[in-house]
Amino acid sequence: MGKHKVEFKYYALLLGCIVVAFLLRVLPQLKIVFVNGNVLFKATDDWYHMRLADSMMINFPFPLRYDMYAAYPSGLDVGFRPLMDWIIAGIGRIGFNYEYVGAFLPPIIGALTLIPIYLLGRELFNKNLALLSCFFCAIVPSEFLHRSLLGATDNHILEVFLMVIVLLLIVVALRSGKLRYFLLAGLTLGLYCLNWHGGAFLFLILVLWFVIQFFIGTKNKNFCFGVSAMFGIAYLISFKFQYTSLLVPLLVVVFVPLVFYYLRNLPRWVLPALAGVGVVLAFLLFPALRVDLRSVFIGFGSTIEEARPLELPNAYAIYGVGLFLMFAGLYLYFKSKINTLFVVWAVVLIIAGFAQKRWGYYMIVPYSFLAAYSIFWMVDKVKKEARTMATVLFVFLTVCTFVKGTVGVARIPNLITNDWYGSLLWMRENTPEPFGSSDAYYSLHSEKPSYGVISWWDYGHWIIRIAHRVPVSSPANQEMKVASLYFTARTVEEANDVIKNLNIKYVILDVGMLAFKWYAVIIKSGENTPLQDSFAYKLWTGEAEGYKLVHKEGDVRIYEKQT
Repeated sequence: MGKHKVEFKYYALLLGCIVVAFLLRVLPQLKIVFVNGNVLFKATDDWYHMRLADSMMINFPFPLRYDMYAAYPSGLDVGFRPLMDWIIAGIGRIGFNYEYVGAFLPPIIGALTLIPIYLLGRELFNKNLALLSCFFCAIVPSEFLHRSLLGATDNHILEVFLMVIVLLLIVVALRSGKLRYFLLAGLTLGLYCLNWHGGAFLFLILVLWFVIQFFIGTKNKNFCFGVSAMFGIAYLISFKFQYTSLLVPLLVVVFVPLVFYYLRNLPRWVLPALAGVGVVLAFLLFPALRVDLRSVFIGFGSTIEEARPLELPNAYAIYGVGLFLMFAGLYLYFKSKINTLFVVWAVVLIIAGFAQKRWGYYMIVPYSFLAAYSIFWMVDKVKKEARTMATVLFVFLTVCTFVKGTVGVARIPNLITNDWYGSLLWMRENTPEPFGSSDAYYSLHSEKPSYGVISWWDYGHWIIRIAHRVPVSSPANQEMKVASLYFTARTVEEANDVIKNLNIKYVILDVGMLAFKWYAVIIKSGENTPLQDSFAYKLWTGEAEGYKLVHKEGDVRIYEKQT
């Protein structure tokens, strides 16, 4: 009976963490996301996921694979993977409001992610450390909190959920020696790849772990065949949605464990040499691998805020003293008892988290485990009767160093403003259909649009989903050259020359682009044009001949190009 009471206590505390996590992500955002009967999603990609859900609601279960709305004039392959859209539209089609489903899905998944985090922590460490890790994951103001807020309808929080389950299943497979856990890990890894176009990232971590684990002595048949089966199942599940350039490299990864097993009796230097040669050949033969690695681990010089490196002052503002506890915990764990999978995974995610801010939604998990590990290591140095109080004190001091950031992130406003939302609704209702019919927006196959809309690329997804119009560029393709050269042109004639081969009918400007984003516009154009000398400024001040201001709403203005 006593054992059951103890178990109940831990599950009750875990439930408490889940409830706190959910309420923290929802309550401060209710009046920000739900406005006048509308659902205003948080960031730019969230709107595009809902655009895909719009299509999925009509065409379920077939995802939109090529979107003529994504970029004028030829459209684009849809780079987003369909798992989250299947979930949103699947629930929507059984009778729920799918916009509400889309808004609530991130905080629900974010809160539920604490369950596999707890189970993984219990497997790797102990129940107390697992609970403290869940608590940190719930409240630290990292990208994990940001990306799981109400209305943050992007695929990232589902990535974390699935990644932790993959690790949990592998750890259980290694402990139990049962193949079925490797097979379940393969299924989950496949879903991870169906959720995010960068799913090869987790393949990379796992194959790196396998090679290290193999060389330090785990060469048995069940291990090698289990890992190969895991990769194979994931590959088959995600094959249809993988980038063509990655199909061969990922297929090679499927067979790496088998090759290593059958060559295990060669002289010790042969396999490392073959592995090194294989890596070099992979990067020479498949340039996409170099591009993918750069996109993950190099953020210097980027004009995209989330892709910039995480500098130490910002890191401390987010993680507080837990940042130093994380590094101390990594050292202490490495020094005492090593689970190779955890170490490889944690090190890669920490490097990625500092290389680009966005990967903070991954880094929060090893951060939480390692910070908790450091705290309990210190507590163990205290007299036994004072350990509970010491734990409370260490946790309290750690939380005090980041709690202000937690409140700030929980209350963070939407990127889209009421001015933008109203202006784009106006555009949908008062400008001609670019495809001749509003039904084209929901179609899996559309003709080319008759005209395009030009604005800065950041706003493309809003233009697509709210206005049902076709931007020249959007975050789906990040093609900024046309827009940047257009806006930095010094005369109307130069601006018109940039778009002479495009039928641009409308131009959208806002104060944010002129006041805060101009540095990015001139960087992408290669022209160091002062704002006051630019075509964008002439347009804003009404000095651009041939352009008519047709709508003004707060900080947003829509111009029509006269023919």
